[in-house]
Amino acid sequence: MRDVEVSFIPHQNSAQKYDGCFGFLNDVTERLASESALAESKIRFSGFYENAPSIMYTKDQDPNLTLANTYHLKFHGKDKTEAFGENWARG
Repeated sequence: MRDVEVSFIPHQNSAQKYDGCFGFLNDVTERLASESALAESKIRFSGFYENAPSIMYTKDQDPNLTLANTYHLKFHGKDKTEAFGENWARG
């Protein structure tokens, strides 16, 4: 079984009268499977990241904190609203 998107575009003749439509089918089976796999992967990663018994974080090139797990926040005594965007180079 395949998943498809269906779309129609009305067609008008030279007298500007509706005389039919163009129909399009787009097979989206692989896209939907990829989206599902990505969602499952995000759930697994989130569980691993949040429950890790060690400090885990990511930062951008500035270096602002962009992601931190619960252990990291507790260790530094901050909540997410205080920590994210904090520039570590400036302290």
